[in-house]
Amino acid sequence: MRGPPKRAHLQELGALAEKKAARFWTINRTLAQGFLFAVTGQPSNAVEMITSGIAALRATGYTRLIPWWLSHLAVSHVDLDQLDDAQRCIGEALDAIEKTKERWCEAEACGSVASHCLR
Repeated sequence: MRGPPKRAHLQELGALAEKKAARFWTINRTLAQGFLFAVTGQPSNAVEMITSGIAALRATGYTRLIPWWLSHLAVSHVDLDQLDDAQRCIGEALDAIEKTKERWCEAEACGSVASHCLR
């Protein structure tokens, strides 16, 4: 699958993940749905889904990709004019990048929000 996930694919992933009791994939479906909401102009839904997904990831102890998800959450907060929340997400993302050395998403964490604010 190339590009953003399609709703039908996410429903299929969710059904399979629940059938197999695959918590990781259920969490990823939640996050992907949040991303889909974010890129289709539904920031309230994006905030809800991405926040839920990040909390679920953290509960498992999984830290990979959290900075990337936080950057998308920050953009959705910007869309809702919740600039303090967006700033908090970017701060968390940068802290996580520092701890995990997951530097590949550092530019995304700062750049996506900055370019979004300049629209």
